[in-house]
Amino acid sequence: LNPSTTPFCGAYSCFLRGTPGHVYVFEFTVGFGAKNLGGGNKWSAPGKSVNNLEIDGPTSLVIGLASGLTLRLTDLSDRDALYDTLVAMLERLPPSPGEDVHGDPDGRVAVPLRVGFEPELYVI
Repeated sequence: LNPSTTPFCGAYSCFLRGTPGHVYVFEFTVGFGAKNLGGGNKWSAPGKSVNNLEIDGPTSLVIGLASGLTLRLTDLSDRDALYDTLVAMLERLPPSPGEDVHGDPDGRVAVPLRVGFEPELYVI
């Protein structure tokens, strides 16, 4: 990933495992960078490895990866905007060479994608 040439979709302030930073969404990649970048406080993953995207609370979102890693982003500055940006990025993923296509040829995803949320409760 070369941030100077890869189309940028958005950055959102959040915490990952108690570490403050930002989640970054590029054309086909998602990543996190801590405010203090020392000690490996960053990660990135290709969009094709995302197989779970779930709203987990008023300011939190869970991203599951095909590797089994689950990342819970908390205290998001704009949870809904990040969710929409990630879904839009995932919907634009190109197919891999030789990837089987079932149904809509434009709806190709390398791994089963689960997008969901828990309904919010309102007290009136």
